[in-house]
Formats: sequence, structure tokens, C-alpha cells
Amino acid sequence: MGKVIRFNSDDDSEKIEQEQPKTEQHQVEMPQFLQELREYILGYYPNTISDILGFSGFIKNDNPYVFVGYVVWQDKNGTYSTTPLIAMFRNQDKRFSFLNAKNHYFDPTVLRTDIENIGINIEEIYKHLDEELKKLT
Repeated sequence: MGKVIRFNSDDDSEKIEQEQPKTEQHQVEMPQFLQELREYILGYYPNTISDILGFSGFIKNDNPYVFVGYVVWQDKNGTYSTTPLIAMFRNQDKRFSFLNAKNHYFDPTVLRTDIENIGINIEEIYKHLDEELKKLT
């Protein structure tokens, strides 16, 4: 089964601040797959991306590992961006695509097809995430 995840969102930080004493620092730990995905993306864009700040979306934690959602990142100039992202790691086959990028290391059409072939409806996930975002704003 998969699950919806959120890391480093404003909602979570406000909730954490209310639950934790002001003197304690509380940091949400990312699942191993997202830590690996973060490092993998940073390795492909060392001259563009300075940091991956968080993820929000759907994660399926078995073979293959799949993430569908958004990534929040900071470029080398200090600008923050939120980008739709899909990723699938299966053994040595590790691929990801920023869906609104001009150039891709991995073909997003093939990756989308591979993810949808294992029963994950990418469009439905983004529709749900967009609806959740509208509720927050």
C-alpha cells in the first residue's frame, strides 16, 4: 500500500510548534526512500539545486519504490521552487522526472507509463493534492 506524506510544510511546522516546548527542536525524519531520492536528485543537478527542502505527495514503499507529488527545492541563487515530481526506484533502475522541466535525464512519458502500469493513477493523485492545497489557501 501507499500513503500520502508531507514534509516541511507550514501546516506541520505550526502543529509541531504547538505540540513541542519552544526549547526543543523537532525535525520530521524522511523515509529512507525519500532520503535516497533527495541525494539522487542533488547528484544529477549539482550546479542548479543547492538543497531539497521537502516533499508532499504519495509514496509507495516496496519494490518498486514510487513517489508522486511535489518537491520543494532551492536553487544556487537562493530562489525557492515547488515542482511536480514523479520517481520510481526498482533495484538498480532509478528514475525521476520534474514534470514541468524542459530537459529530462529520464523520459517522463515512459516513467509515467511504468508507474501507471503498477496501478498508480498519477493524474488522480495530482488532482487530490491540488484540492488539498486549495483548502489550505
